[in-house]
Amino acid sequence: MALTPEELVKRVKQKVVPSGEERSRLAALVGKVVHSLQEAVAQRKVPLEVSVQGSYAKDTWLAGDVDIDVFLLADPSLNWDTVQTVVFEVSYALCKKFTARTRERYAEHPYLEAWIEGVRFNFVPGYLTKPGEWRTAVDRTPYHTEFVLRNLTEEQRDEVRVLKAFLKARRLYGAEIRFQGFSGYLCELLVAHYGGFWDVVRAMASWRYGEVVAFTPVDEDRIRRVFPEPLIVIDPVDPRRNVAAAVSDETFVRAIHAAMQLVEKPSLETFGWTAVRVAPVAVLDALRRRRTGIVGIFFDCANVVPDVLYGQLRRTLRILRAALEERGYTVLQTAMCGEEGRCMLVFELEALSKPAVRLLTGPPVSKPEAVHRFLERHLWEFAPQPVARGGRVFGVLPQPWRRASTIIEAIIRKSIEGRGPLPRYVTQGLRGGYKVLEGEDVIKEVRQRRCCLAELARLLGSA
Repeated sequence: MALTPEELVKRVKQKVVPSGEERSRLAALVGKVVHSLQEAVAQRKVPLEVSVQGSYAKDTWLAGDVDIDVFLLADPSLNWDTVQTVVFEVSYALCKKFTARTRERYAEHPYLEAWIEGVRFNFVPGYLTKPGEWRTAVDRTPYHTEFVLRNLTEEQRDEVRVLKAFLKARRLYGAEIRFQGFSGYLCELLVAHYGGFWDVVRAMASWRYGEVVAFTPVDEDRIRRVFPEPLIVIDPVDPRRNVAAAVSDETFVRAIHAAMQLVEKPSLETFGWTAVRVAPVAVLDALRRRRTGIVGIFFDCANVVPDVLYGQLRRTLRILRAALEERGYTVLQTAMCGEEGRCMLVFELEALSKPAVRLLTGPPVSKPEAVHRFLERHLWEFAPQPVARGGRVFGVLPQPWRRASTIIEAIIRKSIEGRGPLPRYVTQGLRGGYKVLEGEDVIKEVRQRRCCLAELARLLGSA
């Protein structure tokens, strides 16, 4: 059923705006956690301010999908090691009280992730600073929260939720290295700047490389010289920072394409709610229809934080893609996944193999010295002999890399031996054992792994 833009937004809001019951439950839980933290901080007699930040504080979180960011902010006079030690001590004590499952995570610096009564909390150390006197990357966050609360109406906050849902459905949301997409704060700024969800989408559909979004007049040419990224959104809290710095070229282009499609045809399908669960048979059918080839590499993930892992997986994709293209293979797309302790790297190629021979272009027949050098260099390689046509010499020679998978395996073996170009933690995982599979065997390998299967479905257009 066709929907008007207004009807579409109304339907989406019914799914993404939290209910009164959810708000009440979270408010009670957050209140308990903050009160307990404040008591623990008071006992330590260290000047730390407990402050709730992030999408919860700004009231832009999606229904059923919320992280509670609790910042413990210190006076800048305190030593950073002391700040981190105290923050982790009081946070761990709190988590023990609530019998929470915990894990240390890393962004610019360590923070503690905990699951309390089914809700994820992040306990983050930082400093209470004046604007422009930042000591850590998170010191800007309270000012971000203040700006959003001051510049977004209640209705606009719901519009932010719709924008987040749209970007999540198209795998464009998240500033982490894995996604290289739109952060929550970036979504909030776009709605504050353009006005609402459809205003953002219509603007996005006409974006050009080097698009500048600013809340005060700026010299756009100068800004583009300072920031080389495809999308430049000047942080109203810190004008020296591009909030959209994480958005990659690919994400930028895909966002424009997604916006064009939504403007052309408003549909709930865009938000991923009408699609059925991805099935291996659907991915297999998509591969057969495309008549392309896929190569997959599978190995156990090294025990490192996600940003490091995905950074190295992305670098590995670049290295292997360059090696394949250098040897004449056309790489159409790539995909990666590093979930559930298992890594997957996939290449979609025009073809998995090449003929046994290849055509090598030689010099013009009219240049005898060059012709002799060409013949001498390949004296025993011609299959069976050189040919000449159109005034130029050619040689039909054996194909050195007949299968794409052999190129990949050769690079993996060199890296395992310590002589290859693959990054440290990827090599560490490969040393524990790996598989290089082709075609339908790739799909069989991931049929029980939801993340990997979803990545393949996205790659092959079956999701």
